[in-house]
Amino acid sequence: MLLKRLGVILDELNSDHYCLAKLRGVSFCLVTKPYVNEKEVREAAMGIYKQLPRRIDISGIKIDLSFYCGVSICPRDSTQIDEIIKNSELARNYAKTTFSSKPVFFNTSLTKKEVRQIEIEMLIKKAIEQKGFYVVYQPKVDHRGKIVSTEALVRMKNFDEESRIGPDIFIPVAEKSGLITKIEEIVMHKVFGFLRYRVN
Repeated sequence: MLLKRLGVILDELNSDHYCLAKLRGVSFCLVTKPYVNEKEVREAAMGIYKQLPRRIDISGIKIDLSFYCGVSICPRDSTQIDEIIKNSELARNYAKTTFSSKPVFFNTSLTKKEVRQIEIEMLIKKAIEQKGFYVVYQPKVDHRGKIVSTEALVRMKNFDEESRIGPDIFIPVAEKSGLITKIEEIVMHKVFGFLRYRVN
């Protein structure tokens, strides 16, 4: 209901009827007409951003909202639609990690470390949405070599060779971004499901 309401609000703010679409999760994308210069882009983005509601009432429940906006300009940043969307998401995620109160424009001055952390966060969100997390079990043995317990270890599916990252990398990013709670829920569900299967 909240997403539907936000979609209507964004559509109403989209007075010039630009292309409006919902991406993954709670992300929306607005593709605008060409502007004369970057100043016009900033004014247009800020104009929409300022009009977004900070509280919405859904069935008598008041929900406080926070918005983060990332902007990528074509052809300055890229001429490929996939890269434009990716760049805008990187800028948006950077705005989120820095708690920016205004739209953040993608630029190459973002440090490699910041960009990499944002990319990993995006991969984690993709893995959550597409059931990309799985559990492996590592037995623990005593001094006699007898298995006394088993440790459940979370791993993330590799969607491609470039996204091959281990728990030593994605767990710190998940903890920093707050996504670790969702991963913990996934692991608990899988472990208890496995135990139930083994018991039965």
